[in-house]
Amino acid sequence: MAMYGDPPLSEFIPAYYCNNFAQSRSNCATIWKSIFTHLFSMAIATGICFGGYYYYQNYYLPILNDSFPIIEEPIANNPAIAKFQFPNPHPEDACGVEVIESLKEQIRRLNENVSAINKWRATVNSHLTKLEWEQAATINSRIEESFDVFEADGTGLMDYAASYAGGIIVGISKDTLPHPTHRPLSLFKLLNVDVLSSPEELIRSCVLPGSCFAFRGSSGSVRIKLGKPIKIGGVTLSHASKRLLLDEGMSSAPQEFAVYGFVDSSDKIGVFLGKFTYNIHGKQHQTFKVQRNPSHNEVFEEVELAILSNYGRDAFTCVYRFRVHRSDSETALNQSRNATARKVVNKKCC
Repeated sequence: MAMYGDPPLSEFIPAYYCNNFAQSRSNCATIWKSIFTHLFSMAIATGICFGGYYYYQNYYLPILNDSFPIIEEPIANNPAIAKFQFPNPHPEDACGVEVIESLKEQIRRLNENVSAINKWRATVNSHLTKLEWEQAATINSRIEESFDVFEADGTGLMDYAASYAGGIIVGISKDTLPHPTHRPLSLFKLLNVDVLSSPEELIRSCVLPGSCFAFRGSSGSVRIKLGKPIKIGGVTLSHASKRLLLDEGMSSAPQEFAVYGFVDSSDKIGVFLGKFTYNIHGKQHQTFKVQRNPSHNEVFEEVELAILSNYGRDAFTCVYRFRVHRSDSETALNQSRNATARKVVNKKCC
């Protein structure tokens, strides 16, 4: 008897239901038919499962192994290629073993080449960095040297003919006639007198346009007494910058000139020290070495500058600055420059 609303026992046990309720035979047949249907469905499902398992073991796995072989050991220690592996060949497959060993050897050589290239790149980068430092040091030293030369009277050489060194103008030749300057002397703006150019301009440090010794014609000579007697090693002739005078103003520049040395003021013959050419297309200050003559190794107290021609101006010639240098001045200057450059290079590289 069902209590507290529980379902009757006949719903769980069909036989009990049939024995106690014989009058409901049609219902009992329906239940047995349902049981048979469930059992048949379970048998079919079991057959399908066993059939699928049999197919997986005997057909699918062999196809899978043939298409994607099992990777067992790496061919190299490089982690970038360790995941690419080959199947274990059969012992009788000697050709496959040789191919794999050849690939391993090629990969090993490739790794060695890559390592060698990396070392080579590191070495090249080191040399390039060192070369860059050395070039920077050289450029800096050249810049400093240029500033030093510019500040040292434009040449970096001692000028013994300059007025600051005690040089004076002794005289000019008779055929050297000074030309009037472009700076006339005015007397209360009532009387203007043309002032003749002075040879003293040759030994002054100013080389601005107009600050020159101008003389008529294309040839003339000036004699200068040096600040002290020296062995002459070179001379420098300067003209105003072509950036200021342009091509038209450069026509009055001296072209060919000669230099003579005199032992003292009583020497009337002198020693020929060389003939030179000033190039208006070159530097503003041009230095020339005198000729070395073993038979004339005297110490000179005076020099003579003889202008032989100019660059086409027939009316007059302008000479801005003439300098005289001692024979060991250039050597001392080069040694000083080399020492400065070595000092800067060592400071930059170390």
